[in-house]
Amino acid sequence: MATVRAGSPLRAVAWHRPAKRRYIEPIERALRRLDTAVEDRRSPIRDALETSPLFDGEGEARQRSRTRRMRSDGARNLVTLAQALLASADLATGFLGTPTGQGWDRHDWGRLDYRAYGDRVELERSNRRTQRHARTLAAMGLVSVAELKIPQGPGQWRSVTAIKRLTAEFYALVGLTAAVKQARRERDRTKGETRVAVLKRVMGTSSKRRPAEQPVATGRAADGAYRPFDSAAPPTAPPPASGEGRPETAQAAIESIRKFLGVR
Repeated sequence: MATVRAGSPLRAVAWHRPAKRRYIEPIERALRRLDTAVEDRRSPIRDALETSPLFDGEGEARQRSRTRRMRSDGARNLVTLAQALLASADLATGFLGTPTGQGWDRHDWGRLDYRAYGDRVELERSNRRTQRHARTLAAMGLVSVAELKIPQGPGQWRSVTAIKRLTAEFYALVGLTAAVKQARRERDRTKGETRVAVLKRVMGTSSKRRPAEQPVATGRAADGAYRPFDSAAPPTAPPPASGEGRPETAQAAIESIRKFLGVR
């Protein structure tokens, strides 16, 4: 158990970065930009921290009227949480969750607290710190949180993990607007290619299974009525009967065909 003392480094905790984890270059730059914003007074991120809302120390949602600037340890921990959120979010959607085979596993604040600060230290750091900083980020418009409740009976509800997303304002603040647009284009292109591949596979399967259609021909039967033929092959004259010779002239051949078709 840690002893609470003035100036304890546990009051300002740097980001608990996952071991052997590497991120794409735009996110790496944004993480470094957040890291230097704690001490860089000229940083726009630092300016946003200077004017961010303050909440009471009991973890309630009531906002405290600002009478002082955020302390340096508070700024350090707020930036640490922002780094953990950025490292845990889907870049294209800002969704804080892990994709699974059945959908998405939404991150709760307990998991994000560990990803930001590491193991919990009794009497020195708790989930309340993370929840206060989360409310600060939400009040700044950097994080959106949609609470979810499931009805359990008359007047009874059960809370489940909320839907959390990083907003466009967050990405703009850390300089990731262009990277987000590129990620969304790549996502849309991948979806389009997947749909085209599925469509080709379906069309190829249907064309193989469907028999070739035979055109239907019609003609005049011997009794003078029009009837469809069984096949598309045109009718031919019957072979000459035994003892009959072939027509000697073209006119005789034409007359023989007319007679077969019943044309006068």
